[in-house]
Amino acid sequence: MTHALGIDLSCSIRSAAIRELDPLAADRACAELRRQNAAADVPALVAALRSLVPAPDDVAGLSPEACVAAMRDLGMRGAS
Repeated sequence: MTHALGIDLSCSIRSAAIRELDPLAADRACAELRRQNAAADVPALVAALRSLVPAPDDVAGLSPEACVAAMRDLGMRGAS
């Protein structure tokens, strides 16, 4: 998959780097995701999602890999 800026996001080295990134400090919130889904705790899911969304100025400072990692974490929350 090639990003709109011409960055190859399918590169295995880049994928490994993305896997390790946690630019939103979402690891703890993601660990609670299964329990919140099982309990259908929509208020907790929404509150966690809101707390993870970065400010526009913070996004501007992220690398393309960090942006992909952030979207991964937000996407899991949003899909729940």
